[in-house]
Amino acid sequence: MVGEFRRAVIGGTLIDGTGRSPIKRSVILIKGAVIEKVGEEGEVKIPSDAQIFDAGDRTIIPGLIDCHLHLMGMRHPNLILGAFEPLPLRALRAAFDVKKVLMAGFTTVRDAGSRVGVYLKRAVEEGIIIGPRILSAGLAITKTGGHADQHFMPLSWFKEAGDFGTVADGIDKCMEAVRLQVREGADVIKICASGRIISKESKSLAKAVKGSIHFTKPIPEYTMDELMAMVGEAHMAGKKVMVHAIEPEGIKNALIAGADTIEHGVMLDEEACKIMVEKKAFYVPTLCLYYRMMKGASNESIDEIKEAYDTHIKSFRLARKLGVKIAVGTDTFIHALTPFGENAEELELMVKAGMTPMEAISAATKTSAEALGLDNEIGTIEEGKLADLLVIRGDPLMDIGILRDPESIEAIFIGGKEIKIPLTP
Repeated sequence: MVGEFRRAVIGGTLIDGTGRSPIKRSVILIKGAVIEKVGEEGEVKIPSDAQIFDAGDRTIIPGLIDCHLHLMGMRHPNLILGAFEPLPLRALRAAFDVKKVLMAGFTTVRDAGSRVGVYLKRAVEEGIIIGPRILSAGLAITKTGGHADQHFMPLSWFKEAGDFGTVADGIDKCMEAVRLQVREGADVIKICASGRIISKESKSLAKAVKGSIHFTKPIPEYTMDELMAMVGEAHMAGKKVMVHAIEPEGIKNALIAGADTIEHGVMLDEEACKIMVEKKAFYVPTLCLYYRMMKGASNESIDEIKEAYDTHIKSFRLARKLGVKIAVGTDTFIHALTPFGENAEELELMVKAGMTPMEAISAATKTSAEALGLDNEIGTIEEGKLADLLVIRGDPLMDIGILRDPESIEAIFIGGKEIKIPLTP
């Protein structure tokens, strides 16, 4: 397009998200929203009309991606009372939350279940609010009495006011639930295929839920016929399917049914990992949720939660060893447990569990983009991709923890547009 704005980001050390070695003294030429050229200084000709952004001794990485959070706008420390707060108020809070996520360097997120996510996406696209690129699942589909069914309220109330789920039982109703989410604008379909891993809440989770969650056992919650009907319906509509699955049978059932991503996967076994590799499915472990639960556990529940977290870490290591594609997700949903803006803690935990910092960065960029089906557009700093990138003070290959500090982020670009930081409420 004639007259399209050009910008050249010069001088920084480029970590492009592919896993290749960093490029010192790099040049990234951006035309409009798209990366036009990438290379070393002297290799890329900078047009005379290009606006220069001198990255100096900074590090440049792709915008980070969180494949699993919930944009529910929850603030109340009691989920029972929080569920009855006005939806417009929660939507406004969620609009503030997405700003915090963007300030933390996450330029794309996937909402794994909420009533307002699909509308926040529209608001960002229309320029009404500032936030990351959003993909939303709409409401997560669960069986009656399942993981996303909020048992503390009558079922009729839940159907009208549930925070992040909708119930469906039987093949016909399951297919209808998928169609309803597609109708409402869902980008992806979320299915709950098994319950939680723990039977008692941690101290920090108890503070957040005040006994409002009924801890369902980690057993399969949908039949194979129901799962296959939902996945088939979603894929027919061109939507990927993310599945909350904890234990081996539920994970394998979801994979056999055609799930695109397994969320949490706390109790993976070798067979499940091999099926994931065979099916080219992705694993989104959300380590930081269980880590925070363990940190805040009461004396009564610490042993159970520590055992669950240790199991989760073993599953993560097994998946990495067997070549499963691992993407980044945090399950950020309520400030009392998982504050928005601290999403990069997931990368720290991945490194502690055995990944190299380069692997963790690639997981949060390239692999996460692949998991979302957006790898032709985002995830790496390469020619033809959208110019989503961060300019960072420091070297995340030496200290992955700097990505968790918003003060380390000097500049954020989404689709070639520089987002001015800090963003004020």
